[in-house]
Amino acid sequence: MLLLGGITLLFPSGEIPLGDYSLTLFNWEEVFIHRPPVRKDSSVAEVVAMVEQLEALEQTASDSTSTADSLATTADSTKQVASREKLLDAKKRIQFPEGKQNVLDHFFAELHKTLTDSTAPAIHILHYGDSQLEGDRITSRLRKRFQGKFGGCGAGLLPLTDPIGGRTTLKITSGGPWKRHIIYGHGYKKDTPRNYGVLGSYFDFAPKPKPQPEILVAKVKPDSLKGSDSLVAATPDSITQVDSSTTPIPDSPKEWRTAWVNYQKGYSKIQWKKDFNRLKILYGPCEDTLQLTLTSEKDTIGQYILPPRKYAGNYAISIHKPFKDFKLTFEGYNPPPMHGVCMECRHGVAVDNISFRGSSGTEFWRMDQGAVRTQVKLLNAKFLIVQYGVNVVPGQAKSYDFYERAFYKQLKRLKALAPNMDILVVGVSDMAYKNGEIYESYPNIEMIRDAQKNAAFKADCAFFDLYEAMGGKNAMVSWVEAEKPLAGKDYTHFTPRGARIVGEMLYNALILQYEDYVKNLRTN
Repeated sequence: MLLLGGITLLFPSGEIPLGDYSLTLFNWEEVFIHRPPVRKDSSVAEVVAMVEQLEALEQTASDSTSTADSLATTADSTKQVASREKLLDAKKRIQFPEGKQNVLDHFFAELHKTLTDSTAPAIHILHYGDSQLEGDRITSRLRKRFQGKFGGCGAGLLPLTDPIGGRTTLKITSGGPWKRHIIYGHGYKKDTPRNYGVLGSYFDFAPKPKPQPEILVAKVKPDSLKGSDSLVAATPDSITQVDSSTTPIPDSPKEWRTAWVNYQKGYSKIQWKKDFNRLKILYGPCEDTLQLTLTSEKDTIGQYILPPRKYAGNYAISIHKPFKDFKLTFEGYNPPPMHGVCMECRHGVAVDNISFRGSSGTEFWRMDQGAVRTQVKLLNAKFLIVQYGVNVVPGQAKSYDFYERAFYKQLKRLKALAPNMDILVVGVSDMAYKNGEIYESYPNIEMIRDAQKNAAFKADCAFFDLYEAMGGKNAMVSWVEAEKPLAGKDYTHFTPRGARIVGEMLYNALILQYEDYVKNLRTN
């Protein structure tokens, strides 16, 4: 220790010259005294206080509004909008391409319709992102808020397996020889058929020999959309339902295959509404029928026949009574690629959590464009939220023009899925690394943020600057070191509380723009 002190006195600058090089020394304080990072440019307390005030404003508006109408119809609500505007400063508001403030108006029109037209079909919000969304984080908050204001129920789109097992709002368990194929990360295989659907994945189950049972062949009922009391409510692309008249399938040399998936309530305080009334099965082209059995606990809810199809589509089942959990068992010969399940209502809003772990948001070109376009139409998806960036940060570069070009191409591809489906790009969140003894923001965060914003504006998409909304440079350090941490010790991923706050900021930024839209609508 005396030696260290002597060296420090001899070289007060902290560097020992060694020819063309120098040796940097840690000073006494850095070695023996813990110094938490000094934060001067943002305050996590201010962010939390703002979110709590925004939540209170929304609750007040909900309590005071007796009719399903916009907040902009009364003097009190006008004050609330002004308060929200004051809380959400320019750094926390949604940004638009120059001269194109209306790029979210198609979505806002659909939202408004859910309040003014009781016959309007449910709309979907697809929330794509990387591991920041994993476990239904951030998305679950958006779902709760949108469904609370605009109606709707259910957990939205769900996969058929959950290898991570981190979803908090819903627990997914599955059995049988399921095989999962994905467009992103290390799980992507170039030689795998491109049957990927809207979830960026598909599932199949390998052959499993089994004695052939008698399978029911459904009859077509073209009028099944009208006045049917059956649990099967066919959609325009699926008008087949089980009938009491059946015909056995003849003997076949094909192998029988079986797999199942079970969905039940998760442990999160933010839960999906259990009383969903429609269940959709999304699957790809197939030559043979597929038998589906729906059970809840020990009760069989129904048995259905999913018909053959040339193209990807869905099969809709009406649910006439609520149940806490349910199990789907699939059986058949040569099963099709299965894309997922959707829990929703006939009206209101469904919000879908679609997380691509390890993705930079540049893999959408691998999807089956035809299948995804069809599913987007059948789901009535009207809004996409695209949230990536944390996987781009560690590989530092001098310029991110390459990423801007690649990201722009993906946004254009997503825009082509449906002409009236609006897109919001959520910029990269702050991330910190250990520089010596102090954590600080990666130096390339702002360059990546700018590349995403440039790509968004070129593609006529809106942009939400999450980096600035968090507090800007070194904000992540405050989020991690907060008394009630808002981010984990990896200085990258949000804690459940932090994810809730991000979801709340994002929702309020969107709802403020929606209120402006309704106000202008009434004025004009």
